[in-house]
Amino acid sequence: MTSSINATREVRFEVATQRDGRWTIECARLGEPEARRIAQQLLATNAYEAVRVVRERDVLGRTLVETPIFAARRTASSEPPLRVNATDERDCWCAELDDLYGARSRRAIGQLLRAFLDQIQITPIELLHNVRFARKLDDAGTLLGAALHRIARARAEAIGEPLAQSVKLLESLIATAMRRMVDAQANRRHPVPGDDGLDALVARCRQLAPDPSAVRFHIRHAIARDFEGRPSLLARLDAALGWLGAASDPESLAAIDELVADCLGSAATMQETLGVQRDLATALRMTIELARGRPKTEPARMASWYAPLARMLAEQACPETRTVLLGRVQREVAGDRPLTRGTTADEANAIVALAGALKDDTAGGYVGGAPMLEALVRRWKRIDRPGGFSEFEIPDGDAASRFQSLVAFEPECFGETRKRALATLLLDALREVPAADRPALGRFAPLIEASSLLDAARATLLRELAAAG
Repeated sequence: MTSSINATREVRFEVATQRDGRWTIECARLGEPEARRIAQQLLATNAYEAVRVVRERDVLGRTLVETPIFAARRTASSEPPLRVNATDERDCWCAELDDLYGARSRRAIGQLLRAFLDQIQITPIELLHNVRFARKLDDAGTLLGAALHRIARARAEAIGEPLAQSVKLLESLIATAMRRMVDAQANRRHPVPGDDGLDALVARCRQLAPDPSAVRFHIRHAIARDFEGRPSLLARLDAALGWLGAASDPESLAAIDELVADCLGSAATMQETLGVQRDLATALRMTIELARGRPKTEPARMASWYAPLARMLAEQACPETRTVLLGRVQREVAGDRPLTRGTTADEANAIVALAGALKDDTAGGYVGGAPMLEALVRRWKRIDRPGGFSEFEIPDGDAASRFQSLVAFEPECFGETRKRALATLLLDALREVPAADRPALGRFAPLIEASSLLDAARATLLRELAAAG
Protein backbone atom coordinates (compact mmCIF):
# COMPACT_ATOMS: atom_id res chain seq x y z
CA MET A 1 0.00 0.00 0.00
CA THR A 2 2.79 2.41 0.91
CA SER A 3 4.63 1.84 -2.35
CA SER A 4 1.44 2.56 -4.27
CA ILE A 5 1.00 5.90 -2.54
CA ASN A 6 4.63 6.87 -3.16
CA ALA A 7 4.25 6.03 -6.82
CA THR A 8 1.35 8.45 -7.20
CA ARG A 9 2.76 11.25 -5.01
CA GLU A 10 3.77 14.42 -6.87
CA VAL A 11 6.22 16.88 -5.34
CA ARG A 12 6.96 20.34 -6.67
CA PHE A 13 8.39 23.58 -5.34
CA GLU A 14 6.55 26.86 -5.87
CA VAL A 15 8.43 30.14 -5.93
CA ALA A 16 6.41 33.14 -4.77
CA THR A 17 7.19 36.86 -4.49
CA GLN A 18 5.67 39.63 -2.37
CA ARG A 19 5.03 43.13 -3.69
CA ASP A 20 2.90 45.78 -1.96
CA GLY A 21 2.02 43.18 0.66
CA ARG A 22 0.52 40.72 -1.85
CA TRP A 23 1.99 37.31 -2.69
CA THR A 24 2.22 36.08 -6.28
CA ILE A 25 3.33 32.65 -7.49
CA GLU A 26 6.10 33.19 -10.03
CA CYS A 27 6.87 29.62 -11.10
CA ALA A 28 7.08 25.99 -9.97
CA ARG A 29 10.05 23.65 -10.24
CA LEU A 30 10.56 19.94 -9.59
CA GLY A 31 13.92 20.44 -7.85
CA GLU A 32 14.46 22.27 -4.54
CA PRO A 33 17.95 23.69 -5.34
CA GLU A 34 16.69 25.27 -8.57
CA ALA A 35 13.66 26.77 -6.82
CA ARG A 36 15.85 28.27 -4.09
CA ARG A 37 18.23 29.69 -6.67
CA ILE A 38 15.38 31.34 -8.60
CA ALA A 39 14.00 32.83 -5.39
CA GLN A 40 17.39 34.33 -4.48
CA GLN A 41 17.79 35.73 -7.99
CA LEU A 42 14.37 37.39 -7.81
CA LEU A 43 15.14 38.90 -4.41
CA ALA A 44 18.47 40.24 -5.69
CA THR A 45 16.66 42.34 -8.31
CA ASN A 46 15.27 44.54 -5.49
CA ALA A 47 11.90 44.46 -7.28
CA TYR A 48 10.16 42.46 -4.53
CA GLU A 49 9.72 42.86 -0.80
CA ALA A 50 10.20 39.16 -0.04
CA VAL A 51 10.38 35.71 -1.62
CA ARG A 52 9.54 32.21 -0.45
CA VAL A 53 9.65 28.62 -1.63
CA VAL A 54 6.87 26.19 -0.66
CA ARG A 55 7.09 22.43 -1.13
CA GLU A 56 3.80 20.95 -2.33
CA ARG A 57 2.99 17.26 -2.09
CA ASP A 58 -0.05 16.07 -4.03
CA VAL A 59 -0.99 12.53 -2.91
CA LEU A 60 -3.39 10.63 -5.19
CA GLY A 61 -4.81 13.92 -6.43
CA ARG A 62 -6.83 14.35 -3.22
CA THR A 63 -4.49 15.61 -0.47
CA LEU A 64 -2.34 18.71 -0.94
CA VAL A 65 0.36 19.20 1.72
CA GLU A 66 2.20 22.56 1.68
CA THR A 67 5.45 23.07 3.62
CA PRO A 68 7.42 26.37 3.59
CA ILE A 69 11.11 25.54 3.14
CA PHE A 70 12.72 28.91 2.33
CA ALA A 71 11.89 32.58 2.93
CA ALA A 72 13.89 35.79 2.67
CA ARG A 73 13.09 39.49 2.85
CA ARG A 74 14.76 42.42 1.10
CA THR A 75 16.88 44.54 3.39
CA ALA A 76 16.06 48.18 3.92
CA SER A 77 19.33 49.29 2.34
CA SER A 78 18.96 51.62 -0.62
CA GLU A 79 22.33 50.60 -2.04
CA PRO A 80 22.27 48.87 -5.42
CA PRO A 81 22.90 45.10 -5.37
CA LEU A 82 26.46 43.90 -5.71
CA ARG A 83 27.32 42.49 -9.12
CA VAL A 84 29.97 40.22 -10.59
CA ASN A 85 32.74 42.02 -12.47
CA ALA A 86 34.59 40.74 -15.51
CA THR A 87 37.91 38.91 -15.23
CA ASP A 88 40.78 38.86 -17.69
CA GLU A 89 42.44 35.94 -15.92
CA ARG A 90 43.04 33.13 -18.41
CA ASP A 91 43.00 29.42 -17.44
CA CYS A 92 41.60 30.28 -14.01
CA TRP A 93 39.25 27.30 -13.72
CA CYS A 94 39.85 24.53 -11.19
CA ALA A 95 40.27 20.79 -11.64
CA GLU A 96 41.41 20.00 -8.08
CA LEU A 97 40.99 21.51 -4.64
CA ASP A 98 44.49 22.98 -4.65
CA ASP A 99 43.58 24.85 -7.87
CA LEU A 100 40.77 26.60 -5.98
CA TYR A 101 43.33 28.01 -3.53
CA GLY A 102 45.90 28.75 -6.23
CA ALA A 103 47.12 32.07 -7.56
CA ARG A 104 45.07 32.09 -10.79
CA SER A 105 41.88 31.21 -8.93
CA ARG A 106 42.40 33.89 -6.30
CA ARG A 107 43.17 36.54 -8.92
CA ALA A 108 39.95 35.63 -10.73
CA ILE A 109 38.02 35.79 -7.44
CA GLY A 110 39.59 39.17 -6.72
CA GLN A 111 38.35 40.50 -10.06
CA LEU A 112 34.93 38.79 -10.24
CA LEU A 113 33.93 39.55 -6.64
CA ARG A 114 35.80 42.84 -6.15
CA ALA A 115 32.71 44.79 -5.07
CA PHE A 116 31.87 42.18 -2.41
CA LEU A 117 35.46 41.91 -1.15
CA ASP A 118 35.87 45.67 -0.92
CA GLN A 119 32.54 46.11 0.81
CA ILE A 120 33.53 43.91 3.74
CA GLN A 121 37.27 44.66 3.42
CA ILE A 122 38.64 41.14 3.01
CA THR A 123 41.01 39.28 0.67
CA PRO A 124 40.32 36.22 -1.52
CA ILE A 125 42.42 34.13 0.88
CA GLU A 126 40.03 34.96 3.71
CA LEU A 127 37.00 34.18 1.56
CA LEU A 128 38.43 30.70 0.90
CA HIS A 129 39.59 30.00 4.47
CA ASN A 130 37.16 31.73 6.86
CA VAL A 131 33.72 30.14 6.94
CA ARG A 132 32.09 33.32 8.25
CA PHE A 133 33.00 35.24 5.10
CA ALA A 134 32.13 32.29 2.85
CA ARG A 135 28.65 32.25 4.36
CA LYS A 136 28.30 35.99 3.82
CA LEU A 137 28.96 35.41 0.12
CA ASP A 138 26.46 32.56 0.07
CA ASP A 139 23.85 34.93 1.51
CA ALA A 140 24.64 37.74 -0.96
CA GLY A 141 21.96 36.92 -3.51
CA THR A 142 23.23 35.56 -6.82
CA LEU A 143 26.87 36.62 -6.55
CA LEU A 144 28.32 33.18 -5.89
CA GLY A 145 26.21 31.49 -8.55
CA ALA A 146 27.03 34.11 -11.16
CA ALA A 147 30.78 33.91 -10.49
CA LEU A 148 30.72 30.11 -10.49
CA HIS A 149 28.87 29.95 -13.80
CA ARG A 150 31.24 32.43 -15.44
CA ILE A 151 34.30 30.36 -14.49
CA ALA A 152 32.52 27.10 -15.34
CA ARG A 153 31.67 28.44 -18.79
CA ALA A 154 35.32 29.37 -19.39
CA ARG A 155 36.38 25.85 -18.41
CA ALA A 156 33.70 24.19 -20.52
CA GLU A 157 34.60 26.20 -23.61
CA ALA A 158 38.34 25.64 -23.15
CA ILE A 159 38.33 21.87 -22.65
CA GLY A 160 35.14 21.01 -24.53
CA GLU A 161 33.06 19.51 -21.74
CA PRO A 162 29.34 20.17 -21.05
CA LEU A 163 28.66 23.29 -18.99
CA ALA A 164 26.62 21.31 -16.47
CA GLN A 165 29.61 19.04 -15.82
CA SER A 166 31.90 22.02 -15.22
CA VAL A 167 29.35 23.57 -12.84
CA LYS A 168 29.01 20.29 -10.95
CA LEU A 169 32.78 19.98 -10.52
CA LEU A 170 33.17 23.54 -9.22
CA GLU A 171 30.22 23.14 -6.86
CA SER A 172 31.84 19.97 -5.50
CA LEU A 173 35.16 21.75 -4.92
CA ILE A 174 33.43 24.66 -3.17
CA ALA A 175 31.48 22.24 -0.95
CA THR A 176 34.71 20.47 0.01
CA ALA A 177 36.38 23.79 0.79
CA MET A 178 33.43 24.77 2.99
CA ARG A 179 33.71 21.54 4.97
CA ARG A 180 37.43 22.15 5.51
CA MET A 181 36.71 25.66 6.76
CA VAL A 182 34.00 24.43 9.14
CA ASP A 183 36.26 21.70 10.56
CA ALA A 184 39.17 24.10 11.05
CA GLN A 185 36.93 26.74 12.63
CA ALA A 186 35.66 24.16 15.12
CA ASN A 187 39.21 23.62 16.37
CA ARG A 188 39.44 26.33 19.03
CA ARG A 189 43.10 25.46 19.62
CA HIS A 190 44.07 26.00 15.99
CA PRO A 191 47.33 28.00 15.89
CA VAL A 192 47.28 31.67 14.91
CA PRO A 193 50.14 34.09 14.22
CA GLY A 194 51.80 35.33 17.40
CA ASP A 195 54.60 37.58 18.48
CA ASP A 196 57.07 34.87 17.40
CA GLY A 197 56.26 35.49 13.71
CA LEU A 198 55.21 33.39 10.74
CA ASP A 199 58.10 30.91 10.89
CA ALA A 200 56.83 29.71 14.26
CA LEU A 201 53.27 29.54 12.90
CA VAL A 202 54.44 27.43 9.96
CA ALA A 203 56.20 25.04 12.37
CA ARG A 204 53.00 24.64 14.42
CA CYS A 205 50.93 24.05 11.27
CA ARG A 206 53.32 21.32 10.14
CA GLN A 207 52.52 19.49 13.35
CA LEU A 208 48.83 19.40 12.39
CA ALA A 209 49.34 17.54 9.09
CA PRO A 210 52.30 16.08 7.19
CA ASP A 211 50.86 16.77 3.73
CA PRO A 212 52.27 20.03 2.24
CA SER A 213 48.86 20.97 0.79
CA ALA A 214 47.21 20.59 4.19
CA VAL A 215 50.00 22.60 5.83
CA ARG A 216 49.38 25.48 3.40
CA PHE A 217 45.66 25.32 4.18
CA HIS A 218 46.31 25.54 7.93
CA ILE A 219 48.71 28.47 7.45
CA ARG A 220 46.15 30.38 5.38
CA HIS A 221 43.33 29.53 7.79
CA ALA A 222 45.39 30.76 10.73
CA ILE A 223 46.14 34.03 8.94
CA ALA A 224 42.47 34.41 7.96
CA ARG A 225 41.56 34.14 11.63
CA ASP A 226 44.13 36.78 12.53
CA PHE A 227 42.99 39.11 9.74
CA GLU A 228 39.41 38.98 10.98
CA GLY A 229 40.43 41.29 13.80
CA ARG A 230 42.01 43.85 11.47
CA PRO A 231 39.74 46.67 10.27
CA SER A 232 40.77 47.14 6.63
CA LEU A 233 42.76 45.87 3.66
CA LEU A 234 45.44 48.44 4.45
CA ALA A 235 45.77 47.03 7.98
CA ARG A 236 46.08 43.53 6.51
CA LEU A 237 48.76 44.69 4.06
CA ASP A 238 50.67 46.41 6.86
CA ALA A 239 50.51 43.23 8.97
CA ALA A 240 51.72 40.99 6.15
CA LEU A 241 54.70 43.23 5.42
CA GLY A 242 55.40 43.47 9.16
CA TRP A 243 55.91 39.68 9.26
CA LEU A 244 58.52 39.89 6.50
CA GLY A 245 61.47 41.03 8.60
CA ALA A 246 61.71 37.86 10.73
CA ALA A 247 60.55 35.40 8.05
CA SER A 248 63.02 32.94 6.52
CA ASP A 249 60.99 29.74 5.96
CA PRO A 250 59.98 29.38 2.28
CA GLU A 251 56.40 28.72 3.35
CA SER A 252 56.37 31.97 5.33
CA LEU A 253 57.72 33.97 2.39
CA ALA A 254 55.21 32.35 0.02
CA ALA A 255 52.36 33.19 2.41
CA ILE A 256 53.46 36.84 2.67
CA ASP A 257 53.65 37.04 -1.14
CA GLU A 258 50.09 35.66 -1.40
CA LEU A 259 48.74 38.07 1.20
CA VAL A 260 50.38 41.14 -0.32
CA ALA A 261 49.18 40.14 -3.81
CA ASP A 262 45.60 39.69 -2.59
CA CYS A 263 45.63 43.08 -0.85
CA LEU A 264 47.07 44.86 -3.90
CA GLY A 265 44.31 43.35 -6.04
CA SER A 266 42.13 46.19 -4.74
CA ALA A 267 42.33 49.39 -6.80
CA ALA A 268 41.80 51.47 -3.66
CA THR A 269 44.78 49.83 -1.95
CA MET A 270 46.96 50.44 -5.00
CA GLN A 271 45.93 54.09 -5.10
CA GLU A 272 46.85 54.49 -1.44
CA THR A 273 50.19 52.81 -2.13
CA LEU A 274 51.16 55.06 -5.04
CA GLY A 275 49.54 58.25 -3.79
CA VAL A 276 48.21 60.98 -6.08
CA GLN A 277 50.09 61.18 -9.40
CA ARG A 278 49.87 63.75 -12.17
CA ASP A 279 48.49 61.27 -14.72
CA LEU A 280 47.79 57.58 -15.36
CA ALA A 281 51.06 57.10 -17.27
CA THR A 282 53.10 58.16 -14.23
CA ALA A 283 51.17 55.84 -11.92
CA LEU A 284 51.61 52.91 -14.33
CA ARG A 285 55.33 53.57 -14.75
CA MET A 286 55.76 53.59 -10.97
CA THR A 287 53.79 50.33 -10.75
CA ILE A 288 56.06 48.72 -13.35
CA GLU A 289 59.19 49.87 -11.53
CA LEU A 290 57.80 48.60 -8.23
CA ALA A 291 56.87 45.22 -9.77
CA ARG A 292 60.35 44.84 -11.23
CA GLY A 293 61.99 45.62 -7.89
CA ARG A 294 63.70 48.80 -9.01
CA PRO A 295 61.59 51.84 -8.12
CA LYS A 296 63.20 55.10 -9.24
CA THR A 297 60.63 57.46 -7.76
CA GLU A 298 58.94 57.39 -4.36
CA PRO A 299 55.40 58.73 -3.87
CA ALA A 300 55.32 62.34 -2.64
CA ARG A 301 53.28 61.28 0.39
CA MET A 302 54.74 57.83 0.98
CA ALA A 303 52.53 55.30 2.76
CA SER A 304 54.04 53.52 5.75
CA TRP A 305 54.06 50.20 3.89
CA TYR A 306 55.64 51.47 0.65
CA ALA A 307 59.27 51.10 1.74
CA PRO A 308 58.93 47.49 3.02
CA LEU A 309 56.90 46.62 -0.08
CA ALA A 310 59.60 48.00 -2.38
CA ARG A 311 62.29 46.22 -0.35
CA MET A 312 60.40 42.92 -0.54
CA LEU A 313 60.08 43.16 -4.33
CA ALA A 314 63.77 44.07 -4.65
CA GLU A 315 64.99 41.18 -2.47
CA GLN A 316 62.46 38.35 -2.85
CA ALA A 317 61.01 36.43 -5.82
CA CYS A 318 57.37 37.41 -5.03
CA PRO A 319 55.83 35.89 -8.19
CA GLU A 320 52.23 36.54 -7.14
CA THR A 321 52.73 40.18 -6.16
CA ARG A 322 54.59 40.93 -9.40
CA THR A 323 51.85 39.24 -11.44
CA VAL A 324 49.11 41.27 -9.74
CA LEU A 325 50.96 44.56 -10.26
CA LEU A 326 51.74 43.88 -13.92
CA GLY A 327 48.18 42.63 -14.45
CA ARG A 328 46.85 45.97 -13.26
CA VAL A 329 49.18 47.77 -15.67
CA GLN A 330 47.98 45.55 -18.53
CA ARG A 331 44.30 46.20 -17.76
CA GLU A 332 44.82 49.96 -17.61
CA VAL A 333 46.81 50.04 -20.85
CA ALA A 334 44.10 47.96 -22.54
CA GLY A 335 41.40 50.31 -21.21
CA ASP A 336 40.04 53.58 -22.55
CA ARG A 337 41.38 56.08 -19.99
CA PRO A 338 43.93 58.50 -21.52
CA LEU A 339 47.45 57.95 -20.25
CA THR A 340 48.05 61.69 -20.13
CA ARG A 341 46.03 64.90 -20.37
CA GLY A 342 48.14 66.23 -23.25
CA THR A 343 47.99 65.88 -27.02
CA THR A 344 48.06 62.77 -29.18
CA ALA A 345 51.84 63.17 -29.37
CA ASP A 346 52.00 63.18 -25.57
CA GLU A 347 49.91 59.98 -25.50
CA ALA A 348 52.31 58.36 -27.99
CA ASN A 349 55.30 59.40 -25.88
CA ALA A 350 53.61 57.91 -22.80
CA ILE A 351 53.14 54.56 -24.59
CA VAL A 352 56.77 54.55 -25.67
CA ALA A 353 57.88 55.32 -22.10
CA LEU A 354 55.76 52.45 -20.71
CA ALA A 355 57.14 50.07 -23.35
CA GLY A 356 60.65 51.16 -22.35
CA ALA A 357 59.92 50.42 -18.70
CA LEU A 358 58.66 46.96 -19.70
CA LYS A 359 61.75 45.93 -21.68
CA ASP A 360 63.00 42.51 -20.63
CA ASP A 361 66.67 42.37 -21.54
CA THR A 362 66.96 38.82 -20.20
CA ALA A 363 64.57 37.38 -22.82
CA GLY A 364 64.72 40.15 -25.42
CA GLY A 365 61.02 40.95 -25.25
CA TYR A 366 58.58 42.73 -22.95
CA VAL A 367 57.63 41.90 -19.37
CA GLY A 368 54.02 40.81 -19.08
CA GLY A 369 54.02 38.57 -22.12
CA ALA A 370 51.51 38.54 -24.94
CA PRO A 371 48.63 40.13 -22.95
CA MET A 372 50.78 43.17 -22.15
CA LEU A 373 52.04 43.43 -25.72
CA GLU A 374 48.52 43.15 -27.14
CA ALA A 375 47.40 45.98 -24.83
CA LEU A 376 50.28 48.20 -25.99
CA VAL A 377 49.53 47.49 -29.67
CA ARG A 378 45.80 48.23 -29.27
CA ARG A 379 46.56 51.45 -27.39
CA TRP A 380 48.95 52.58 -30.15
CA LYS A 381 46.52 51.79 -32.97
CA ARG A 382 43.84 53.90 -31.26
CA ILE A 383 45.98 57.02 -31.51
CA ASP A 384 46.69 56.21 -35.18
CA ARG A 385 50.27 57.48 -35.45
CA PRO A 386 53.21 56.16 -37.49
CA GLY A 387 56.15 54.50 -35.79
CA GLY A 388 55.96 52.58 -32.54
CA PHE A 389 53.64 49.58 -32.87
CA SER A 390 51.89 50.80 -36.03
CA GLU A 391 51.46 48.20 -38.78
CA PHE A 392 52.33 45.45 -36.28
CA GLU A 393 49.71 42.71 -36.60
CA ILE A 394 49.05 40.03 -33.98
CA PRO A 395 48.24 36.68 -35.67
CA ASP A 396 45.18 34.59 -34.81
CA GLY A 397 44.80 30.83 -34.53
CA ASP A 398 46.16 28.13 -32.26
CA ALA A 399 49.56 28.49 -30.61
CA ALA A 400 51.49 26.40 -33.16
CA SER A 401 49.97 28.31 -36.09
CA ARG A 402 50.78 31.66 -34.45
CA PHE A 403 54.37 30.56 -33.86
CA GLN A 404 54.78 29.61 -37.53
CA SER A 405 53.24 32.89 -38.73
CA LEU A 406 55.49 34.94 -36.47
CA VAL A 407 58.64 33.17 -37.65
CA ALA A 408 57.60 33.83 -41.26
CA PHE A 409 56.95 37.51 -40.46
CA GLU A 410 60.33 38.10 -38.78
CA PRO A 411 62.31 39.14 -41.92
CA GLU A 412 59.73 41.88 -42.57
CA CYS A 413 59.82 43.19 -38.98
CA PHE A 414 62.22 46.11 -38.42
CA GLY A 415 63.23 48.20 -35.42
CA GLU A 416 63.91 47.25 -31.81
CA THR A 417 60.35 47.96 -30.67
CA ARG A 418 58.83 45.55 -33.17
CA LYS A 419 61.58 42.96 -32.73
CA ARG A 420 60.90 42.89 -29.01
CA ALA A 421 57.17 42.61 -29.69
CA LEU A 422 57.75 39.72 -32.07
CA ALA A 423 60.00 37.92 -29.57
CA THR A 424 57.37 38.35 -26.84
CA LEU A 425 54.66 36.76 -28.98
CA LEU A 426 56.95 33.97 -30.19
CA LEU A 427 57.93 32.98 -26.66
CA ASP A 428 54.33 33.03 -25.39
CA ALA A 429 53.09 31.00 -28.37
CA LEU A 430 55.88 28.43 -27.88
CA ARG A 431 55.04 28.02 -24.18
CA GLU A 432 51.35 27.66 -25.01
CA VAL A 433 51.91 24.75 -27.43
CA PRO A 434 51.17 21.40 -25.70
CA ALA A 435 54.37 19.65 -24.63
CA ALA A 436 53.71 16.70 -26.92
CA ASP A 437 53.56 19.00 -29.97
CA ARG A 438 56.60 21.16 -29.23
CA PRO A 439 59.26 18.85 -30.75
CA ALA A 440 57.67 19.43 -34.19
CA LEU A 441 58.58 23.13 -33.88
CA GLY A 442 62.27 22.27 -33.81
CA ARG A 443 62.37 22.66 -37.59
CA PHE A 444 62.12 26.44 -37.07
CA ALA A 445 65.34 26.58 -35.02
CA PRO A 446 67.59 27.38 -38.04
CA LEU A 447 65.31 30.26 -39.06
CA ILE A 448 65.37 31.69 -35.55
CA GLU A 449 69.13 31.31 -35.31
CA ALA A 450 69.53 33.22 -38.60
CA SER A 451 67.03 35.91 -37.58
CA SER A 452 67.75 39.50 -36.60
CA LEU A 453 66.02 39.20 -33.23
CA LEU A 454 67.90 40.52 -30.23
CA ASP A 455 70.62 38.16 -29.02
CA ALA A 456 68.77 37.48 -25.77
CA ALA A 457 65.56 36.62 -27.64
CA ARG A 458 67.33 34.23 -30.01
CA ALA A 459 69.11 32.50 -27.15
CA THR A 460 65.90 32.11 -25.11
CA LEU A 461 63.86 30.75 -28.02
CA LEU A 462 66.58 28.31 -29.12
CA ARG A 463 67.07 27.10 -25.55
CA GLU A 464 63.35 26.39 -25.10
CA LEU A 465 63.08 24.69 -28.51
CA ALA A 466 66.05 22.48 -27.62
CA ALA A 467 64.49 21.62 -24.27
CA ALA A 468 61.29 20.55 -26.07
CA GLY A 469 63.29 17.93 -27.97
